Amino acid sequence: STRANDWCNIEPMSGDAGDAEVTVTTTPNTTGETRSVDVTIKAGEGARTFTVVQYAASNTKDDRTALMAIFNAIDTSNWPTNHNWGTDKPLKDWRGVRVDDSGFVDRIILPESTSKAASVIPVSGFSALKLFQITVGGNVSHVRVENNPSLERVSIVYNNLKQLEIANCPRLREIKCDRNQLTSLDVS
Repeated sequence: STRANDWCNIEPMSGDAGDAEVTVTTTPNTTGETRSVDVTIKAGEGARTFTVVQYAASNTKDDRTALMAIFNAIDTSNWPTNHNWGTDKPLKDWRGVRVDDSGFVDRIILPESTSKAASVIPVSGFSALKLFQITVGGNVSHVRVENNPSLERVSIVYNNLKQLEIANCPRLREIKCDRNQLTSLDVS
């Protein structure tokens, strides 16, 4: 196989006539910048070009900072314990936080007793986050979800949510926000 560039690999690069499968693999993006490459697949007289986009990876320190922004914006006094939130423990040990094989946060499920302390709960800057959820029974009124390139699902139900803002989450496919007091939903 031959690489399309130094980070994107295409296999196979050529083949016989008939049905074929092409696999595109990438190396981790540690450049700090989003990168892309055009891949053109030719078959006979036809050709089709696809763009492979790889968002810049944050580091786990960035994820810890983003989690602390959430932690500092909520009232955790109703939590029986802080469940390791706000500690130096590994992020995988924080209740409701799951990390992927590289250590990046890919799921956040806040406990059922989550309440708002600040005006806005910020969920921002997670490169691998796929799911953000506040479980049933919280008392959260305003959540801003932005700049999470891998985010696929947001679920905030039965929470007295009044305002939900979502921006720059290109893979978002599902928003659950029923059984709230929603007066504003901004999905830019």
